[in-house]
Amino acid sequence: MREERRLEEKKQTGKNRIEIDGTLVEGRNAVLEAYRSGKTIDKLYVLDGCKDGPVQTILREARKQDTIINFVAKERLEQLSQTGHHQGVIASVSAYEYSTAEDMLKRAREKGEPPFLFLLDGIEDPHNLGAIIRTANLAGAHGVIIPKRRAVGLTATVARTSAGALNYTPVAKVTNLAAAMEQLKKEGLWFVCADMGGETMYRLNLKGPIGLVIGNEGDGVGKLVKETCDFVASIPMKGDIDSLNASVAAGVLAYEIVRQRLDGQNP
Repeated sequence: MREERRLEEKKQTGKNRIEIDGTLVEGRNAVLEAYRSGKTIDKLYVLDGCKDGPVQTILREARKQDTIINFVAKERLEQLSQTGHHQGVIASVSAYEYSTAEDMLKRAREKGEPPFLFLLDGIEDPHNLGAIIRTANLAGAHGVIIPKRRAVGLTATVARTSAGALNYTPVAKVTNLAAAMEQLKKEGLWFVCADMGGETMYRLNLKGPIGLVIGNEGDGVGKLVKETCDFVASIPMKGDIDSLNASVAAGVLAYEIVRQRLDGQNP
């Protein structure tokens, strides 16, 4: 009875983890084939201390693609595994393909619109990411940029929460968000981030080519990313608590940008 309960708990834990990390590919041949077929792999879990040749080949492929590699104990792999035949390697495969910032700028040019991008600094909740992608689509943004590390990727939960918007809204993943912003500044974009200590958003000119930066659910926008922004906007609040959910904050600021853009079109 105790053993059956332990196996059931292990099974349920694995299910919960898959919900967070998306589609898992298990086993040496399967993971290597996933790399060679061009699938986007967000994270690789490898048995710590394993020196086998096939695993080293997988690690070389992972490093070529700059995959996040987590060396973990056998117990952790067994907790993640659905099949029980992981052979020391499990890959978390993105539910959708990633785009590039260049493709987003091209999309804006084709529509004859000034670029409007969302940049998300460390959003870790897949429901928040999905909701923000949905808002970005409805607000007319040309794409969403997320960092490679310390942030959720395009999991099945993100896709579901976006309510289909992920099919129409490009998402790019970059190694360094601040560096990506500096590059986009050369393309004429300027950046505004959400932060309690900023200027009230209604007093800012949010027209033209713009990137809206939304920070982590708990810590907000990182120091370097915030310093790279041109403006810091605060959302007026009258209640008894002092912060909004990340996806709600994104929606409020996004639609102030939409309002100002529409005003700019009126004679």
